[in-house]
Amino acid sequence: MTPLLQCRELSVEYGGVRAVDHTSLSVEPGQVVGLIGPNGAGKTTFVDAISGFVPTSTGSLVFDGHDLAGRGPHQRARLGLVRTFQSLELFDDLSVRDNLLAASEHPPWWRLAGELVWPRLGHSDVRAVDEALDALGIADLGDRSPDEISQGQRKLVGVARAVATGPKLLLLDEPASGLDTEESRELGTRLRALLTRGITILLVDHDMGLVLEVCDHIFVLDFGRILAEGPPDAIRADRSVIEAYLGERMSNADEAGT
Repeated sequence: MTPLLQCRELSVEYGGVRAVDHTSLSVEPGQVVGLIGPNGAGKTTFVDAISGFVPTSTGSLVFDGHDLAGRGPHQRARLGLVRTFQSLELFDDLSVRDNLLAASEHPPWWRLAGELVWPRLGHSDVRAVDEALDALGIADLGDRSPDEISQGQRKLVGVARAVATGPKLLLLDEPASGLDTEESRELGTRLRALLTRGITILLVDHDMGLVLEVCDHIFVLDFGRILAEGPPDAIRADRSVIEAYLGERMSNADEAGT
């Protein structure tokens, strides 16, 4: 099977520091693929590079048969490569449904010009929003304001907003941050359900329970390089992965004691 996303020898440098170091990975269609690693491993930087928000110094990126070289974030998004961010920025003065509508509309220039005279919403935009709300199990929240719902529900709205744009590959950066165990479990269930809608997922998260439960394949990043890869059971038992995370915990414990 041809990978939906193929990253080869990708590097990102900041002032001489290599945050991502000749990293290669592939994402097969119809899977939830995890990207994990200790704090500072380069996970978010790697997602930034894939989505076009930071330049790469080496390597190549091919998505759905398209070479991504020279394509900006908005161009990659139009190809179906869509991401979320760690900080959840919702418009609290808009309803949940209107938050999704604001993200999902990509009208051509002639429609923008026409709507100055005849304002209207495209039927396809409204349908995409309703389907996204339904996919994340939050259709009943459509008319509510984001400041009236729980943090877990806000996280689902953030994912739904990305889903409403019609992605082929959804890059999720820490979607479970701040969630309790039950909310994280609900999120995992909804993410797996997105596969039935033709959406492939690359999941970056520190919630190991979530990642090990929902992912088909996992890559472990450490110091900008792939440390290990494989199915959840293999990653759970990999000594190098255990040592990488134990090292992080020991470092955190030392800092707490100073």
